[in-house]
Amino acid sequence: MLSAYNLACGYVQRFEQGSFRVSLWKEHGVYHVRAHEFDGRGRIAWDVFETLTDARKSFQSMKRKG
Repeated sequence: MLSAYNLACGYVQRFEQGSFRVSLWKEHGVYHVRAHEFDGRGRIAWDVFETLTDARKSFQSMKRKG
């Protein structure tokens, strides 16, 4: 799990399972969480959060939906 500092420095936290990927990163002062399936549905969700806590909750939830 990456820290707020790591994310502010440009690191991306990822979860991959087959063609399903969930990414968490920080850009322009907000946290982005995106779920994508490369072999079928395409982009599933792309949510933006002001707090890392909310972004991490979404990241974990999207991982379970994969």
